[in-house]
Amino acid sequence: MKKLFLILTIFILSELCLPFAFAQYEPYTQMGLPEGAIARFGKGYIRGITYSPDGTQVAVTTYIGVWIYDARTGEKLNLITGKDGEPYVSAAYSPDGKLITTGGTDGTVQLWNTHTGKTIKTFKWNEEYIGYIKYSPDGRTIAIRGAENTIELWNARTGKHLKSLSGHEKPNTLYEGHPDVTIASYAFSPDSKTIVSGGGDKTVRLWNARTGGNIRTLTGHTETVIAVAYSPDGGTIVSASRDKTGRMWDANTGENIKTLTGHNDIIVSVAYSPDGNTIISAGWDGMLHRWDAQTGEPLKTYEIYTGVLYFARGHAGAIKHIAFSPDGQTIATTGAGTMQWWDAHTGENRKTFTGFGTHSIKYSPDGKTLAILMGKDVQLRNAFTGEYRNTLNNTFANYPGLRLACVL
Repeated sequence: MKKLFLILTIFILSELCLPFAFAQYEPYTQMGLPEGAIARFGKGYIRGITYSPDGTQVAVTTYIGVWIYDARTGEKLNLITGKDGEPYVSAAYSPDGKLITTGGTDGTVQLWNTHTGKTIKTFKWNEEYIGYIKYSPDGRTIAIRGAENTIELWNARTGKHLKSLSGHEKPNTLYEGHPDVTIASYAFSPDSKTIVSGGGDKTVRLWNARTGGNIRTLTGHTETVIAVAYSPDGGTIVSASRDKTGRMWDANTGENIKTLTGHNDIIVSVAYSPDGNTIISAGWDGMLHRWDAQTGEPLKTYEIYTGVLYFARGHAGAIKHIAFSPDGQTIATTGAGTMQWWDAHTGENRKTFTGFGTHSIKYSPDGKTLAILMGKDVQLRNAFTGEYRNTLNNTFANYPGLRLACVL
């Protein structure tokens, strides 16, 4: 049986390599090849997407590397690959757009020039896996979260390690199929002086981003804190939890201003509107709520839940991702195979598309384009009409472990 499998594998690979041997290669197949390889099959299983601050580039993180595209034409500009073919799993642009920072599965962090693709700085963390990378708004600090219970701070210019933020405890309960992590979410304050984090120990914690000291610990949630966000003015924080509630906190005193109730299941995402007047929350119950960001009072529910089915205008199941447009006029949501646009003030459903196995959505900085991650492809669509513009295609390599190249 093993011999048969080996023979079939060799046959399939030889068939795949054959077109490369006798046809002209597409440019992307020649980018970032390991030694001895002459062509690449695909661009790798997609991990995430992010726009450059000026909106001219889209970075697509895959298990092969980070592909840089022209955001207008979809042209492939560059491929950033790890040392010895080590895959990258996270990437972030600096606020000025001059650098992109990547994190790999081997704990290596690298800073690259976004236009030349050349390495500027490389530093190693003891962590074997780098899950998320975030820049402070002032661009001076990089915050990295891995698989363990700390957030590591690094100087964005020199690569010097600054501080470790430790204190969150590992969760006592692991939910089958959805294991909790020690730190589920974190964010910088708008002035870059503070970091808020939420995790499996049911707490929200505030940290001094300069000294690494724990300013205070906010308690009240009875389950894992899945998401946290600062208001645009940095005065308040909103958190969301498995306990089906959201909570508003005074960022200076830690006071629980308001508990947001109304969801019938786990809340997975929260966000402030760009003007800071509204909070939106979404969760597994398929409901999208709008709240007054000053009082915490409910303003609008975008979906009707009957206890059996989800009817009318909403998603037929869990809402997985939400995003405000940069001008705050619309809200994009995805879940259960649909993608929808909502009027942020009236709650009117402006547009619905079905058949989307969507994993992530991102507005361009000017709000005119929406990048939609769908399995092995990223689609670019007009953010007002939904009209299709381009596909950043990751042909063939749609499985995490598939990183193949032909060697002839």
